[in-house]
Amino acid sequence: MDDYQKIGFKCGIELHNRLNTKTKLFCKCKPVFSFDKPAMIIKRKLRAVAGELGQVDVAALYEYLRDRTFFYQIYHDTTCLIESDCEPPRSVNREALEIALQVALLLKAEMPD
Repeated sequence: MDDYQKIGFKCGIELHNRLNTKTKLFCKCKPVFSFDKPAMIIKRKLRAVAGELGQVDVAALYEYLRDRTFFYQIYHDTTCLIESDCEPPRSVNREALEIALQVALLLKAEMPD
């Protein structure tokens, strides 16, 4: 077995879930699943460009190099321009952030800045 500390290996996990809050994390949409037929489907490929902080997202770069296509399902009652990356995110939902931090602390997770 390899010595992971010696080679500097780190592994993380990113969880996506809808919390029972009034709004989603970066917009004012309701955080509920829609069981309706999507009003629209957006087909797109990621572009590996510098974001708001001036850095290229390594996950976006990875998917760009794989030439992967993504399909976003759009619903009238639960989706907005922010979720489809057509508008910049708004201020973070503090309630959702606090819940996420509490869960991370309970799991003894290491949280990046």
